[in-house]
Amino acid sequence: MATFNRVTDVHPGPNRYISEPGSAKNIERYLEDYAHPVIVTGELSAQAFLDYTGSSEFFAPALRYDGSSSERNARELAEQALALDADAIVAIGAGKLSDTAKNVAEILDLDLIIVPTLACACAAYSPYSVDYDDEHRFLGVPVHPRNSIALLVDSSLIARAGADRTLVKLVDKLGASVWFEGLRGQNSFPTDHPAYRGTLAFDAPGVAKQLAENDLVLMVGGPFFEEVWYGPGSPFAAGTRVLQIEAGASRLAYNFALDAGVLADAGAALESLDAALTGVDAVAAKKRNDAMKARKDADDAAQKARVEKAWSRTPTSMARAMAEIHAGSPKDVVVVDETITANLDLFKTFTFKGPGDYYSGRGGGIGQGLAGAIGVAVAQTKRPVLCVSGDGSSMYSIQALWTAAHHDLPIVFVILANREYRVLKHNIDAYRARFDVKSNKPYMH
Repeated sequence: MATFNRVTDVHPGPNRYISEPGSAKNIERYLEDYAHPVIVTGELSAQAFLDYTGSSEFFAPALRYDGSSSERNARELAEQALALDADAIVAIGAGKLSDTAKNVAEILDLDLIIVPTLACACAAYSPYSVDYDDEHRFLGVPVHPRNSIALLVDSSLIARAGADRTLVKLVDKLGASVWFEGLRGQNSFPTDHPAYRGTLAFDAPGVAKQLAENDLVLMVGGPFFEEVWYGPGSPFAAGTRVLQIEAGASRLAYNFALDAGVLADAGAALESLDAALTGVDAVAAKKRNDAMKARKDADDAAQKARVEKAWSRTPTSMARAMAEIHAGSPKDVVVVDETITANLDLFKTFTFKGPGDYYSGRGGGIGQGLAGAIGVAVAQTKRPVLCVSGDGSSMYSIQALWTAAHHDLPIVFVILANREYRVLKHNIDAYRARFDVKSNKPYMH
């Protein structure tokens, strides 16, 4: 009987693999055994993590890598971490960042905890790293003697990290305009950007009118469109090319036929699209960007004049009410919105930079604002929370005020009292206009 002698050399994955939405927000519970953890991260990854966790600063000293994934940068970071008396390295970022952190941890012989911010390849999981020199020439793939002590895969962080900034970069390159869905849970684009045009209508003819200038529409993160009122026709003009990027197959081409659909992580897909767009007419894009900037400036001036004109009106105008609320709000406030008929003034007054700054109801039902603010305050523990609701909407879940007080949650609730369900008047007016139905009596107030 033959005898075979085999050498087995196994390099397993992380000691702990935690896959849980929200785990990045609770990372400190995985660091309880360390007195001086030090973070290694990049500029975009750092901002993505802070935006997601709702924090203004990191829980530990943070070192920035230079993007090279080089041995030289790893040694520089190791020296800085040693000076901070590091007893663990926390990597927050994508592939090259993870590889750099592996080298730093090996140099210092420290435990490594990895928090990936993008859906990348095997870098966060494997014991390998890919090293380059300062000219970005490939040097090799070293195998590290031990892997990370913990890998925290937060799908909620990965799904959104960096996508909003990539979208801004892509919009600037193309000179494209940006619209929000009428019903949305958060904002994924800065509302002070010149390309931001506002909110789409709640019926197909209204959407078609808003998109009439466009010959190509890219939809990201649907479903599209959630219409409140039926209207005949397509929301797209004849000849318009329609593209869609979705993380879930069920949403692709759900309501409309597409010229192309991509099933992918939004951030990764937008990065790939940005890299592939090399033949853009920069002169034409600049012309479009300049036109949008001029329109944005004109809109801002018009809103300022509107506020001034209505400042002394009685009862208080909604334009002034929002201006006063904004003036009394801290800069890092998180807004939970159920203003409904006052939403236009809210968005003309407040600036929302991206995900985490604004929350609202996705489905369109009334009464989510006060209760939703409790959830936001529990999740966003390091930022002040402002809930702005209409008086009619607030009555659907007014008991949320007791809950917030009972649990001593730091929420400021502002109830806009016009003493009516004004949105119902808007809806019935829209119905009458659509079907040419006359009212048999005026509104009571």
